[in-house]
Amino acid sequence: MAVSFPDAVSSYVTTVDELAETNDLSHVVTTGTTLLLCFVAHKAIESVVSVTWNTVSLTKITDLETESAGADAGGSIWGLISPTPATADFDVIGAASFNGWHIKAGINVHGTDETSVAAAISNLTLDENNVTPTNTNVHASGGTTGNWLLFFGVGIGDDMVPATNDASFNELAALQSGGGSGGAADGCIYLADKTGVSAIIVTWGSDDENVGGLFEIVAAAAGGGSIMNQMQGSNLGSDLYNGTIL
Repeated sequence: MAVSFPDAVSSYVTTVDELAETNDLSHVVTTGTTLLLCFVAHKAIESVVSVTWNTVSLTKITDLETESAGADAGGSIWGLISPTPATADFDVIGAASFNGWHIKAGINVHGTDETSVAAAISNLTLDENNVTPTNTNVHASGGTTGNWLLFFGVGIGDDMVPATNDASFNELAALQSGGGSGGAADGCIYLADKTGVSAIIVTWGSDDENVGGLFEIVAAAAGGGSIMNQMQGSNLGSDLYNGTIL
């Protein structure tokens, strides 16, 4: 089964100081969603303790953080296998109130492995630019034929987007806090996807701090279904089912 992103990214963006769980993000999970992903970006000094959707806990996949002399930006990605279709809120709980800008985003993925979150998505590489800020985020070639690649990046300031990529990735979302550029006051998220094996260089809109992760989303095995259905598709299964062996 092929991996796909059939629905638009949902998002909530603010520049206002507030508790992490304030103004939860409403998200519609559609029929056929095998993996639900939630992305959170915020000033790096804050941390996300937990994320739920429709009161069900998501599993943290990884943290991203770019920080030099002070709190600048961080992010995390969370996943839930086989969510029940519904309209419900992402509830993000932080270790403290979000001091300033933060962004929440959600996306439905179809056609993934449904064994576990770890089996469905893994982090291939992270690239952090903070000591000597640059406008590029580089990831070497990764992934496996038949699976899907997802780039999740966080940048400082609104002037970091629109970001672009050099590897024909499909842009899923470019979200910015809306408060303007500069330092730790504002930030942005960039999401892009592509099938197969590929490298990617993301070019941000400004030379500033950024961090990005390249993730592999694993497609469901071909011929999925019950054991009997799979056996019926084989010679042994046909003999058993037709009574030749039985």
